[in-house]
Amino acid sequence: MDLEHYFSDAIPDDDRFHNMHSFSQGAWLGVFCLLERLKSYYDLLELELEDNPAGAIYMKESQTALKCGEALLDCARRCLAVSSCDSESFDLLVMLQGIARRLHQITLAELTITSTKLPHEHAFIRGRQYLLQQVLFEIPRLLGIQEGSSQALNVEVSELDFDDFFVESKKSSLSPGSYFVCNFTGGNQLESLDDAMPLMQTLFTSRTLKLNERLVFLCGILLEHGGDIFLTTQDSGITAVTLAMPTQQSESNMFREDSFDEAQLKGTETVLLVDDEGSIWDVVIDMLQKLGYTVILAENGLDCVEIYKENADQIDLILLDMVMPQMNGHDAFFKLKEIDPEVKVLVQSGYIQQKEAQDVLNSGALGFLQKPYRMQELAAKIRSIFG
Repeated sequence: MDLEHYFSDAIPDDDRFHNMHSFSQGAWLGVFCLLERLKSYYDLLELELEDNPAGAIYMKESQTALKCGEALLDCARRCLAVSSCDSESFDLLVMLQGIARRLHQITLAELTITSTKLPHEHAFIRGRQYLLQQVLFEIPRLLGIQEGSSQALNVEVSELDFDDFFVESKKSSLSPGSYFVCNFTGGNQLESLDDAMPLMQTLFTSRTLKLNERLVFLCGILLEHGGDIFLTTQDSGITAVTLAMPTQQSESNMFREDSFDEAQLKGTETVLLVDDEGSIWDVVIDMLQKLGYTVILAENGLDCVEIYKENADQIDLILLDMVMPQMNGHDAFFKLKEIDPEVKVLVQSGYIQQKEAQDVLNSGALGFLQKPYRMQELAAKIRSIFG
């Protein structure tokens, strides 16, 4: 996870705001946990120094400082709550499938997904997909999996209810309720939550896991989504990473009613999706298919041109990423125009901004989507193209 990218001026202001908001949430949580520990130490010292007049002076000053710290944290909490980020509904299982394909593609890990304990075939949650994807990509690193190893990685997805006792005993930021739980392990033996502790709490007790901005960002992303990340540790290191995300029982809220009616976004056209990011394939394909579209996949610009050359009369729209290996979106677009001057192309990118794709737009591309975008934004844009 390259944090400089997430806070860079190269990305849109709105996305940079969301990233900074998540990081601020993580920083707030870290300071909150630190303050709670200091309060515990204060209580112990107060007992030790209750008959010491000199110590009483220092204890009074310490108590004042702790109260100021609590007040500042409360102000920060209320500000962060007011600035809460937009979210959308999506299937966690579909996202995991996309992550599995990407991890295989970059030879980092072979992810096996088990969801037999789920009461439904879907696991809908609310959030910002691109932020949660970054959390999932960090899990192999937390488990000590080396790049290029293609090591086995297992995740069991279940639905659990956490009560007040669980939340309080774990000192978790969760609220009591129903959660989808993803338990990741590097071996075949799944770990229970009995010995697991929240990541931020673990940072204050672990001799091997060190606090850094990457872990603060991870904690902030989960807190932003109403969830938490737990670690199970032994002397040898971290043996399990568990994510808990609040459940959303159906896909009925996949599109915000105040913006669009899902029925208005449905279509029957065929879309050629051209993108080398495996983590988004399943999410986009699943959403478009649910809306009635037929989706064909190409992993790079060269494949896109070949597929369109063979099936031009059957493809109604091309969703084209601009930055890809073998042939980038820019070159692919003009190759497509040679095949069919009337080809419908919608371009997208997470690495360049619209002004850098202006020549493509001036030459007939039908719009530009800045990644990460919400699924309803994509669906609405596609529908607007077909009228």
